[in-house]
Amino acid sequence: MKRIRIVLACLVMIWVLYRSFVRNPDAEIEPANNVQPPIATTFIRNGSPSWSPDGEKIIFYSDRNGNDEIYIMNEDGTGMERLTNNPASEGYPTISPNGSTIAFDSNRNGNFDIYIMNIDGTDQRRLTDNPANDVSASWSPDGKKLAYMSYINGAFAIRLMNADGSDKKTLVDEGWFPRWSPDGSQITYNSHNDTYLINVNESEPKKIAVAASYPTWSPSGARIAYQSRIDGNQDIYIMDSDGSNPVKITTIAVGDLIDPRWSPDGSKFVYVYLPNGNQYGPSIIYVMNANGSSQIALTNR
Repeated sequence: MKRIRIVLACLVMIWVLYRSFVRNPDAEIEPANNVQPPIATTFIRNGSPSWSPDGEKIIFYSDRNGNDEIYIMNEDGTGMERLTNNPASEGYPTISPNGSTIAFDSNRNGNFDIYIMNIDGTDQRRLTDNPANDVSASWSPDGKKLAYMSYINGAFAIRLMNADGSDKKTLVDEGWFPRWSPDGSQITYNSHNDTYLINVNESEPKKIAVAASYPTWSPSGARIAYQSRIDGNQDIYIMDSDGSNPVKITTIAVGDLIDPRWSPDGSKFVYVYLPNGNQYGPSIIYVMNANGSSQIALTNR
């Protein structure tokens, strides 16, 4: 009997040690308002994630192999593939509405310009040739146009061009991170950390939210997600498309949450966690439900 008690005590101790040192696989699957994402264990940057039109893939950039390159992975973080491979830096990838083409920016020719390539990384072509920088392209819903940021006259402007790089024109003299509405009639963008809305026919822009950046439309067009540090750390919010009824869906204690993107079916977000609150430091791509619950890390493993 004494020997049995000793064996049982040893088994209990082994279990306690196991729970202490082995990560619980469900630890990252907690309601967003009650979870603090884990601190990054390596100095790897992963940024600008966005979905494929079928919701099965996520594209992003990462410096995991030395410099910023474009990668694609399954929506659960598996099957990661590198699509670009050169000494320059690539960023802000986004997949066309028909799923065949990726727009991204690269400084392989000195300054940053907008490029496109096939979904498998082949046939890389340059669309802009600005002496300054062109970055952060966004596809129109019909795939015929791109909105992007272009550095002109000492500030970033929002410009439009055809998907082949022709017919470039300025829509807004100063703005960042343009995103098309699902019906293609409007574009949201940032200016001085506020969110604006403008009709593509170049009407006067309207400010719809203050201290709000990286706006992104829901698939239905009824709501807009964005990031804000109005309550301290940078968290993710949702508001109606006219800027009304803002709702905070995450509460982060350490670091920042940035760049939310709706999934095509509107049920999830992919976004970036900055554990040090520094976009040039380590960063982890997460996915969560559209109400902020079930935060799961995709790239910190």
